[in-house]
Amino acid sequence: MVAVASIETKLGLGYRSELALFVERRQDLGFVEILAEDFPHPAHIPAALKRLSRQGMTVIPHSTTLSLGSVQPPVAAQLKHLDALARYFDAPFVSDHIAFVRGGGLETGHLLPVQRNGKMLSVLKRNIEHAREGLSVPLVLENIATTFDWSDTQNEITEPEFLRLVLDSTDSGLLLDVSNLFANSFNHHLSEDAYLRALPLDKLRYVHVAGGTFKQGLYHDTHCHPLKEESLRVLKKLAALVPIPMVMLERDDNFASDIELSVELDQLRQSCAAPGGKAAAESRHIELDLGPIPIAQQELSTLASEQDALVQALLADCSHLPGTLAGLDQERVAQAFQALRRKRIRTIKRAYPDILALFQEEEKLNQLLERYFDSNPSVSELGPYDDAMKFVKYLKKSGELPSPKVAGALSQLLKSFLSN
Repeated sequence: MVAVASIETKLGLGYRSELALFVERRQDLGFVEILAEDFPHPAHIPAALKRLSRQGMTVIPHSTTLSLGSVQPPVAAQLKHLDALARYFDAPFVSDHIAFVRGGGLETGHLLPVQRNGKMLSVLKRNIEHAREGLSVPLVLENIATTFDWSDTQNEITEPEFLRLVLDSTDSGLLLDVSNLFANSFNHHLSEDAYLRALPLDKLRYVHVAGGTFKQGLYHDTHCHPLKEESLRVLKKLAALVPIPMVMLERDDNFASDIELSVELDQLRQSCAAPGGKAAAESRHIELDLGPIPIAQQELSTLASEQDALVQALLADCSHLPGTLAGLDQERVAQAFQALRRKRIRTIKRAYPDILALFQEEEKLNQLLERYFDSNPSVSELGPYDDAMKFVKYLKKSGELPSPKVAGALSQLLKSFLSN
């Protein structure tokens, strides 16, 4: 049974510059979470966020680029950057995902599912231990949302069982995204209740909730739509099983009004107030015949080629899946290809909205971004600001700049920002 204690849930919000004033005005927020990739250097931390930290607001750095599920270990520079943010804000921990984001020299800018087998468990264990060596605070791990998955021959157990094995074998805390849980339960026909009861909820550190949308028969966790009742339903189920120490709302784009955001935060607080104490965690004590399996170099190469092929399909060519991706749903991979392009367009515009000043028609900008992606399928490993600067350079080289002087000034500003 999960021990039940009387606690008050801390309410939080994903910090974005567009929400800075709202965060200051909302008096009952106990923490904010920042995207590590939004701050290439501590010198770029805005005054409003510094002020919140000085006033005692807990700030949690959250990463999306460690790629803990990749064959290659996490990049030392990224670990150093994440740890610098943790030290700057005196954070209790940092977080990232059980996923991979790169392969074959390409960066996806998106979290991809890992295969659920003993070999991948071994890779994750190695990479998480490696990451911990470069961090001065604990690393908390999050479940991701997916619209497609690896084949049954590559996935030996269910997603919640695999999450439990990863957390138990690495002694890691859990960041449970209940919206991601709903997305996967809907997209892959899983039981929400069975999923929750298979998790080691005693390892729960905090919870994410975000909005999304139904499209083409799938649920997409967009972070730019209003909260869905389905996510709140899962949150209430979780609250009935275990006290929730911290819960936060994620909103990355298409920002709602202050009133709408307040309503959604109030909904989170109310959902976490569900009576606890009926946790039935027996499934978590069932021994699974799966553990880390030593991997030979040839097997690592095979895994790397599978990941490389998936990244290539999602970023460059989804028209034909190679044999290494046999069993994946061709249609869903194609949908993901289009979704990643739309996401990259939004991310570049959000990172540097002044790019919009180059064009009278936004549709023209979108067309040029699509063309840029064809020749530059990888997002920049340095983040969206660098991606935007490279796009401006691409326009200059291709002769597509409507205003070279303005573009040159923007490029210089971006370069100066990244070099500080």
